[in-house]
Amino acid sequence: MLFTRRHALALTASALAAQDRNANGPRPRAMPAICLDSEALVKIGYDEMGGLLGMMGFDGAAIAVAPGAHVTPEHADLDLMRFVEALTGVGLDAVAISTPQSFSPQDRAVRLSMAVAGMMGVPLFVPGRSKSPGTMPRELALLASIARQTGTAVGLAPETVAALTAAGGDPLARLDAKAVGYVFDPAYTAARTGGDGCLAGLRAALPRLKMIAARDYARAADGDGKLGPARLGQGMVDWPGVLAVLAQAKYRGPITIYVDPASTDSLPAIRADLAFLKQAVTEAYR
Repeated sequence: MLFTRRHALALTASALAAQDRNANGPRPRAMPAICLDSEALVKIGYDEMGGLLGMMGFDGAAIAVAPGAHVTPEHADLDLMRFVEALTGVGLDAVAISTPQSFSPQDRAVRLSMAVAGMMGVPLFVPGRSKSPGTMPRELALLASIARQTGTAVGLAPETVAALTAAGGDPLARLDAKAVGYVFDPAYTAARTGGDGCLAGLRAALPRLKMIAARDYARAADGDGKLGPARLGQGMVDWPGVLAVLAQAKYRGPITIYVDPASTDSLPAIRADLAFLKQAVTEAYR
């Protein structure tokens, strides 16, 4: 069964019936909001997440709906709105909701995430990979329609864009730039195209840019050429160059730090990435 506007409104109405909420959305900022992917602190309860992120100096978080995450697909109807409130209640921004393992609008977690995002002022929904690449263009068009109905936007990770492109043609050519855009990943792009290619790709993505995914890679020291995770500023990404492009374009959207699973729950690693990014953003936007 296709997910229609009627279904989206029904989901929103049923959620509103539980409790009236005011969806103000992220606050206007002079510089990008520096946020954290919620899966980086998966062992911290979401009810404590806002206070911890605030003390660390983050501006907000992106919330993942996935098995093993704070919000699982089975309990998203109970936990997702509570997680958003745990952030906004302490003055932080909920900048995105993602379903890393779900792309299809027929998936309940996808439908619920987009409905909650629209209702609670979360501006961005980031879908995961599709199990059926051949149907992705049609499903993306439907996601775009739901985004327009809910007042949100769909942000596509580079892996998803690559899969869509492989399915044939430019997947975004006929879609509204406000409804569908890019989650640009400088590390992913630099690993495949080099530093100059990364900056060129970023400039090309600017008209549809919804969020920056902040992570980094470095070559292994043993000389085998393999890439491994690196702290921000210690890898292959030219972060001053990336941020200079963003500052010149007056980008004010979120920059979300993603931590490699091997470093999950490593507060020193997260603090190091945050400190580097805060200083680099301040210098670029000063």
